[in-house]
Amino acid sequence: MGTWRVCLRIGLGLGLGAFLVGMGLAAGAGIALELVSPPRTVAPGEVAIHVFSVSNPTSSTVVVELSADAPLGWGTLDLPPIVSLGPGDEEALFVTVVVPRTAVAGAHIVRLKAAWDSGEAVAEATVHVLAMAAVGLIPPPAGEGEPGATVAYTLTVLNRGNGLDRFLVAASSAHGWPVRIEPQELALRPGEKGTIELLLSLPSSAEPGRDLLTVTVRSTEGAEARAAWFTTILPPGPEAIVGTVFSALEMRLGGRLGYDPLSGRRLSLLTLSGGGEVLGGELGLHLQLTGPWGPDPYSLARFSLRYLQDWAWVEAGEVGLDLSSLLLSLGGSGMCAGVASERGEAALLTGWQGDEGRFGIRGAWRGGWGELGVAARETRGTDSLHAGSLWITGHLGEGLTLRGEGGIAVSGPHREAGVLVGLTAGTGATLSFQADAYAVGPRLPSPRADRAGISFAGQLAADAVALRFMTRWERDNVLGVALVPTVVRSDLTTAVDWSPSGSRLALFATTTVRRSQGFGPGPALDRRNRILDLALAVTDPSFAFRLSGRWRWEEDLAAISWQRTDEYAQRFTLALGQTKATLSLTEVASIGDGGATPVVSQASVDVLTPAGLALGFRHASDGGRVGIEIPVALSPASSITPRLEVRWDPAGEASSLYAELRFEHAFIATPPLLPARGWIEGVVFVDDDGNGRLDPGELGIVGAVLEMDGTRVATGADGRFLFPPLAPGAYSLAIGRLPAGFRAQVELPLQVEVALAGRTVVHIPCKRLGEIAGVVYDDQDKSGSRDGGEPGLGRVRVVLAQDGVDVGEALSDPTGAFSFPDLPGGEYWVRVDATSLPERYELTTPVAVVVGLGPGESEEVLFGAWQKPRPVVVVYRPPVADFTWEPTSPQAGQPITFDGGASLGEIVNYRWDFTADGTFDAEGVRVAWTFPEPGFYLVTLVVTDDKDLTGKTELLISVVP
Repeated sequence: MGTWRVCLRIGLGLGLGAFLVGMGLAAGAGIALELVSPPRTVAPGEVAIHVFSVSNPTSSTVVVELSADAPLGWGTLDLPPIVSLGPGDEEALFVTVVVPRTAVAGAHIVRLKAAWDSGEAVAEATVHVLAMAAVGLIPPPAGEGEPGATVAYTLTVLNRGNGLDRFLVAASSAHGWPVRIEPQELALRPGEKGTIELLLSLPSSAEPGRDLLTVTVRSTEGAEARAAWFTTILPPGPEAIVGTVFSALEMRLGGRLGYDPLSGRRLSLLTLSGGGEVLGGELGLHLQLTGPWGPDPYSLARFSLRYLQDWAWVEAGEVGLDLSSLLLSLGGSGMCAGVASERGEAALLTGWQGDEGRFGIRGAWRGGWGELGVAARETRGTDSLHAGSLWITGHLGEGLTLRGEGGIAVSGPHREAGVLVGLTAGTGATLSFQADAYAVGPRLPSPRADRAGISFAGQLAADAVALRFMTRWERDNVLGVALVPTVVRSDLTTAVDWSPSGSRLALFATTTVRRSQGFGPGPALDRRNRILDLALAVTDPSFAFRLSGRWRWEEDLAAISWQRTDEYAQRFTLALGQTKATLSLTEVASIGDGGATPVVSQASVDVLTPAGLALGFRHASDGGRVGIEIPVALSPASSITPRLEVRWDPAGEASSLYAELRFEHAFIATPPLLPARGWIEGVVFVDDDGNGRLDPGELGIVGAVLEMDGTRVATGADGRFLFPPLAPGAYSLAIGRLPAGFRAQVELPLQVEVALAGRTVVHIPCKRLGEIAGVVYDDQDKSGSRDGGEPGLGRVRVVLAQDGVDVGEALSDPTGAFSFPDLPGGEYWVRVDATSLPERYELTTPVAVVVGLGPGESEEVLFGAWQKPRPVVVVYRPPVADFTWEPTSPQAGQPITFDGGASLGEIVNYRWDFTADGTFDAEGVRVAWTFPEPGFYLVTLVVTDDKDLTGKTELLISVVP
């Protein structure tokens, strides 16, 4: 029980009147002790004052001994141990109690005991402490975990209120990850603390980074507190690293098996395709074999292998090579390779096509002026042919290019030549023009063999309209052989497209005019074609249609015949979500000098669903078909697709019943003969002896994060780390994060070399760091040492200094705890900022302490503080002025005696004002005054006590005639 301190004021009587209510009486023989103040209601930490009256109604002096009793932990003012009361004396006792902040809500009893020789008396007073709800949270340290792990936290909840309360806990992850709370509800007494377990589940797909976990605690009495901290999602540890130093090729194995029992047709194919990165380049493979049902089981139907680097490429199997504008491209089965750069290129092909051997070569040199190139090809077989060409391209100005090429071919005794000249001009897609003139012999392997002519083509585009044209004139029989007929061909094609920006509507129109005329021996030839194409298209995300028409006129001026063909087509597409349905209708009608031909029409419907289900229907005058295709996924990497199609002839008889089964399986292949990468692994460890080497017994550091080339990994339980396979080369290895309490002993980043198919091992030594931690506590008994039950003080500033310089500061948490982690060994000063202590607290321990911290050591520092009692101001009550007069009904001119003896207090002066003019007319406890005229007079008495306090009263007196 705390020390009682009582403020005693003598001289106050029972004249406190209506100000003192709620009296309780406890009387002994001759002495009366009673409570004269009402019950007090205060909040925790405030002061409550009760007033007691002790009186001596006896005729002798009594010495009274006083003592008091208050709830445990409450503070009071000192109480005089002895009070002496003379006969008829009465004294007022002011008892002040200090309600602690931890006082429990409810009614509490304060007792005052008076004892004398012949007995004792006890009086009780009630202090009601208001219920105050408050909750404190002590969040756990931030945690970490790998994807797929569960991170556990322990949250401490404190009931800082003064009543029994129930607390509900809610938690949420910023990423929406699951959080399990055990338990979700706590019931705590005042000052009691409880713990909550929070289990955060990290999904296996979580990316390395941080997640904010927020916790809210609400009490049923209205208190609320929040806390939040980050969870670090670590990169994968060594156990989660997968991969191989060999090239990982994404491959697909597939096949098709089909059979038609009506026609006996069979289909059997096996395919293997795919590719991937190999030694910094891209490898592609396509292999197709006839299956067991084929006409030639397990024979090679198609093979293609291609490897591409930034500057070179090589192909095997089915290969091809573009030579030049004048020479035909060369293809076949064999090999092809080439190199390329900004300055030029070179390529070579060798192989065969059937029994014919083939060889081709191409080279070009480029510069700012243009390009100079050469190409050659050779075929050997029944006939041998050798051909080559040389070309040059020059840039005449911006957008203007001139090209010339000449070629020659040798086939046995024959020599052939060709020439091509071209001019290109334009400003991108808005305007372009090209003109070519050529003459090529019949034996030169060229797309223009045995032709000579000129051609013009161009395009003009502006906003929503584009105009294109192409015209050509050419003749064959370039050598002018008299026995060979000569054909002259000419044509003109123009096209206009109209597609406004932002509009769903588009129009297309194309006209074509062609004429072919024959000269020389042979039948006469003079044919002319005219074609008009029109189309209208409307496109919408959910609906689209296209209407088109083609009108073709054909005339044979030599045979005097003609024919006209009209073709109409409509296509409608409807999209419902991811499902798409298409309806197509076509109709073709012809008429000529021989009469009209039957109209040919066709209708088709195709439906494709998101699951891949495909339905198709087609019907025309020449027959029709219906088919269905249903893909079935056996696993994420495997699927089969059965397909059934039925066809019928114009008479409606089934002509085909074809069933097909396709299958496909995706997998990763790592050929052991194709290494492409290397490994980097190592250990982050505690170098206890400081020699920089990993010695037996030295422990690995778990949870360190390492970074290299944009890839981040974490160390496992033994401190080991492993990076995914990396391409050979030099890399910079850095530490992105070390757990608290460690520091790397090597200069970072480290330069690490990765060898092809090799394994590079790196050791990273670290040293331990120390910690200074402690508590700022409420030293309630002022002992200077922490006893059990003494709580901590939160939000107190603690400063860390070294060599006279402040190097850190911390605020104590709700439990009073503070810490300075990651400190190297040395001597430190730890001090408390006394200005940050709670109100009226002063230190009971030294303000600063010296701590000698060894490497990796942890030291504890305790600071105690005591709260001084709240100062109590004793307010003396002023005296009470009161008076009487005789006679009570005075007459005009009759002397009246006024008596101020009824006033209360230690009064030393009485002053009277009978004329109501603010000026005192008389002094003294008893005075006389005469009013000469009848009427009402206001009489004022002002009394002054020994504390120089004054009291005043005014009474109205009636004076009769």
